[in-house]
Amino acid sequence: MIFSDVKQIKKIIVPIGVCLLCSLVGLVLMVVDESTEWGYIMFDAGLIFGQLLGLVMMIQNGTIIGTIYFRVIVAFLAIILFGVLLKILHYDYADQSVLLGSLGIAASYLVRFFAKKEKGHLDFLKLLWVLSAYVGGELIALHFIPRDFI
Repeated sequence: MIFSDVKQIKKIIVPIGVCLLCSLVGLVLMVVDESTEWGYIMFDAGLIFGQLLGLVMMIQNGTIIGTIYFRVIVAFLAIILFGVLLKILHYDYADQSVLLGSLGIAASYLVRFFAKKEKGHLDFLKLLWVLSAYVGGELIALHFIPRDFI
């Protein structure tokens, strides 16, 4: 489903812009007054919702839905959710499940990227986003890099 008219584009771009504006206001509040917690909340919430809306837009406009790679990614997402459930219940192998799922998503998207014949600028940006989100997220979760790095 590719956006064909301006109204459809505005439906998703305007909320993303509002989220990024919220993050910018939160960043200004954090810089001006470090003691305010609202700055951190606005910054984090704006980025989280902006990323989720961007992900929705990428899925709607992407061509990965009908491929085998999408099924593999969904399977790895199920492994991540199972690992999160194990982590909440404090069971063994929770960290390993989340690590396996995250690295599996990054690897399967990397394979899909190299298998794709025609690559544009957006394809490179999507690859960088997936790698930074899943590999960077795991590096943060395993405390190899600090949370403020990404």
